Amino acid sequence: MPEPEPIRIAGAEFDLDAAAATALLAVTEPLARGRAQGRTGKLGRRGALTRQRLLTSARTLFEQHGYGAVSVLQISEHAGLSQGTFYQYFTDRAHIMSTLVLGYVAALVSNAALAWSVDDGRAGIAALLDFYVRDYLGNAAFAGAWEEVCQIDPAFADARRRLTHFLERGVEQQLRRGIEHGVLDPPGDAAATARALTAMADRFCFLTYSFDQRGAAMDWRESARLLTDLWWQVLRSE
Repeated sequence: MPEPEPIRIAGAEFDLDAAAATALLAVTEPLARGRAQGRTGKLGRRGALTRQRLLTSARTLFEQHGYGAVSVLQISEHAGLSQGTFYQYFTDRAHIMSTLVLGYVAALVSNAALAWSVDDGRAGIAALLDFYVRDYLGNAAFAGAWEEVCQIDPAFADARRRLTHFLERGVEQQLRRGIEHGVLDPPGDAAATARALTAMADRFCFLTYSFDQRGAAMDWRESARLLTDLWWQVLRSE
């Protein structure tokens, strides 16, 4: 059987299985819609390295200074390239940010650790939240930049909303299984409970690692353990 062709969105290629590709397309469709593609076609090794230099520089600067404070000229200079070279690969600052978001979402939706199963009991919740907190911590500065751009660009806000819905649906599906099998007893219906629990995890991580750090950042293991205890107290069937 031939290998599946990589999917291409907004000039970026991703090697994903069918389920992850479907999720990525659904989440990031607002970013691909109406965006100019920049340089098209297969990049050679040199072109791929140049494009990656620009992406790395953009992410570094967005994380350090915020999206609004960074210009195309600054990204180009940080990468050691001209603005003309930047425009060979990306049409503007929003285009390079959307490409960074695409890569972040692709990594997230393709990770098997998000596949929580109620059959694993509390250990399954712990594994899910261990992954989520650890991944968030590793991308905390970028999450802050994405949060910022969501306030000024509706396409980014729509993609963020869709990613939230994707995460909520995964939790909701398992809650419904747990209710059906009598192993979980949430205080509300599955959809509302899934929203409340995912919002708790997401906002806790945002406040703790991106927005309002107080002294030394809380160890991710401690954060994951706290969230696991809270989820389990809400969901367990006595």
